Amino acid sequence: MPTPRGYQAAPQHEVIDVDLDDGTDQSFAEKTVSSSMGNRDTVVAEEDRRRLRQLRLFIIALCVLFVLGVVDSLTTKFLRKAGIAFAAWTFEEAPNSFLLFQFVIIVLIMCCLPYGPLSYLLGAIVTQLYGPVTGFFVGFFLLFSATMTAAVSCFVLSRHSFKETVQRKVKLL
Repeated sequence: MPTPRGYQAAPQHEVIDVDLDDGTDQSFAEKTVSSSMGNRDTVVAEEDRRRLRQLRLFIIALCVLFVLGVVDSLTTKFLRKAGIAFAAWTFEEAPNSFLLFQFVIIVLIMCCLPYGPLSYLLGAIVTQLYGPVTGFFVGFFLLFSATMTAAVSCFVLSRHSFKETVQRKVKLL
């Protein structure tokens, strides 16, 4: 099959499943890579395995957190009590506590967790403290600054953390 000018055809290889002495299976795709690609394919394969391992651990951690949340909601209801205590503390210590409130929202956004209940809580607290009109503007400013800070932080973090990975993937094309 002809390839476009400037591109090489991808090397053909197959995955070999090997039974190791300890009873585990392991596939070795890099054993059959053509010699023209050499160590670069081995490094990419190792990085892909490492990323897949990290993804599996992340999914397991999310499942464990979900199960712990369900168990807590059926038994001690600690998270609900902690949320009520956090709301009471924020109301009593306002406006100094809004900085911590914003920090919690920033962390939730950066971890891709929902922050909607906290935004409703913030709206109720600032409305009670400052009245409906002033509370609206204070709450808007607090939420806007927290979400923008989290968005910029995520952008800068992803740009610097994944820069080398993206460049290496582009070079392989």
